[in-house]
Amino acid sequence: MTFLKKRFVSLLSLFPLLAASPLIASASHPSVRGALSVTSPDFGYGMRMPSESAQKNGNRPPTLVISNIPPETRSLAIQMVDPDNPAGVWIHWLAANISPSVHILTATDLPTGIVIGTNDFGNCQYDGPSPPLGTHHYLIHIFALDAMLNLKSGFNYRKLENVMWGHILQRSTLMGTFSQNL
Repeated sequence: MTFLKKRFVSLLSLFPLLAASPLIASASHPSVRGALSVTSPDFGYGMRMPSESAQKNGNRPPTLVISNIPPETRSLAIQMVDPDNPAGVWIHWLAANISPSVHILTATDLPTGIVIGTNDFGNCQYDGPSPPLGTHHYLIHIFALDAMLNLKSGFNYRKLENVMWGHILQRSTLMGTFSQNL
């Protein structure tokens, strides 16, 4: 270890909050090359999701492109939620145990080994946007995890949150919008 790196590490021990900073943390952990990222060729961040992704217009999950997956990742998980629902946060999609070798996730080619949870429609599948009124925001969270999760098909949001606890390496979010009247 070089003299400067030793000094840097000892400074981090004096200032633990500084060590928690994403910029500093990546500097002190050379294996993290970049932040986990999720994008879609179907829509940009903050843009309207395609009609085919809506529950009543095809119900096809958007194609997701996952990049900068940390090397120590053992599995990926997905949550798609609508925080604007009048009844509270509405779960549209839960998926876990996705291989970290998967960089493109499409509706027609879901990877083997994936486990799908039950959404708030009561279905064990992706159910797309279906806002009752106005424009809603849809958050697609991708989690890089250091473990395969002990889940069976049909798990719920709380179960996913509980088993992910302590295993999240990084998280990325893609946000889309949807309105029935457009």
